[in-house]
Order: sequence, then C-alpha cells, then structure tokens
Amino acid sequence: MVCNNIETRVCFALRGLGIASLPDFAVRDLVANGTLVPILNEFVEWQGTFHILWPASKHVSPKIRALVDFFTQRVLKP
Repeated sequence: MVCNNIETRVCFALRGLGIASLPDFAVRDLVANGTLVPILNEFVEWQGTFHILWPASKHVSPKIRALVDFFTQRVLKP
C-alpha cells in the first residue's frame, strides 16, 4: 500500500497493517511508550533540511510564535 499521509500511515501501523516509514516527530511518543517499535533503522538514511519561514516584521504574531515553539520543542528535537 502506498500512502502520502502521515496520520494514515500511523493508523495503519497501529492496526498492524504493515511497516511504515515515518518521521520521528510523528511517532516519538508511540515509540517511547512501546506502542510502536522501530525496525530496519540500519537501512534508513536520515537527511534533509527543514525550514520554518514567515514574513519579516518587527513583531511576530502569537500564532507564528506558538507554531515555531511547537516545531522547536517537538519536531526538530533529535
């Protein structure tokens, strides 16, 4: 099965419908509590760049600040 939606792939993995390749931020808690188990890590090359961009301004809106804080704490965390 091929799927380009993270939430659907997580759901399929949780239901035992196959092996899923997922970003760490999508399954960090599920792996930490033992619900999902990483396999084949030695065959996966993690690479790439992740940019968060917004228009330059003197004051950052609270919504943008909240999103940047979320990504900093949850998504970009090694």
